[in-house]
Amino acid sequence: MIKVLSFTSKNQFPRFFYFFFLFFFLIQDQAYCTKNLLFSVDIVRHGDRNPVIEIPKSPYPWKGELGGLTDAGIQREKKLGSELRKEYVNQFNLLPPKFRSGVLYVRSTDFSRTKNSAKALLEGLYPLSERTAKPDGTEIPIEIVKKNQEELLLVEPSSSPLALIKMFFWKRNFWKEHTQDIQDDLQQWREATGLKLNTMDEVVHLADHLYIRQLNHIQIPKGMSQTSADKMVSLSELAMISFFEQKEVSGPSGTKLISNLKTYFDQRIHGGSELRYVLYLAHDSTIMATLRALGAKVRYPNYASRLNFRLLNGVEGYHMEVYQDGKRVDISLCKTGICEYSEFFSNISKVR
Repeated sequence: MIKVLSFTSKNQFPRFFYFFFLFFFLIQDQAYCTKNLLFSVDIVRHGDRNPVIEIPKSPYPWKGELGGLTDAGIQREKKLGSELRKEYVNQFNLLPPKFRSGVLYVRSTDFSRTKNSAKALLEGLYPLSERTAKPDGTEIPIEIVKKNQEELLLVEPSSSPLALIKMFFWKRNFWKEHTQDIQDDLQQWREATGLKLNTMDEVVHLADHLYIRQLNHIQIPKGMSQTSADKMVSLSELAMISFFEQKEVSGPSGTKLISNLKTYFDQRIHGGSELRYVLYLAHDSTIMATLRALGAKVRYPNYASRLNFRLLNGVEGYHMEVYQDGKRVDISLCKTGICEYSEFFSNISKVR
């Protein structure tokens, strides 16, 4: 005997709709997950580097130039490149297994640490054995823009008189607020290092130096305790994040970079190019300014940190996703964590 489902049954009615809605959401979720990755852009910070300043009273024989990429930085970028190969070649089939001209574009700022980071990352993404032989060797082209001409990857705060005045007072107030309780520490740091430490920029440079010493297990200067060094590093990170949260600092450069990305995505959507991937080797400031322009929370990027923009296509149409080091970036102006393509770029101009 066939049992007929009764919609008036107290027991069967809820069960029927339970399975109906479960089936509906599973179908929706499956459709949501079956998106094709059409294009990707990575903004990557350079790998580990030497400090950019030396401590007069406690010099150290660094291997290579000040600010230069270290061996650890090279290895970190190679590892990231290998991870990107698994993602773009094996998982998403976005890039071909062997390098082919025209499918990716690489650009770096004109600093030795970013240029060498680009080369190291590309060795992981496309090992020499996976590169098509070329007349001039097996180097993958990297565009280098001179520092005085770089308007995309180097952050340039607003130069309007009003913005300059606002940032002058912001810097002064930040310095006063966050150093009034550590004047004794500052004096101790001056005596131990031989540095003036009269501005936040000078403190940031010293904190960067101390952080790199700790990272490489190098003794900190005599006269400084580990506690005071940790305090300085924390203050520096707070200062950097707070600085790049200011629209006058990040707005012009971050918005310009995101607008530039739209050109690549539009070309891919309309089939105007075989380009599939853009890689920018840049700096912590580049990533923080871009996050601020997105209206997202600004997090300080570590060495080889990666800010990833993805263009996807599925049954819902074109969508954008943004990730920082594998974690989805919450873009407050989008209704969900994944933004419709038109919504994503139209909302950038609304960020305040």
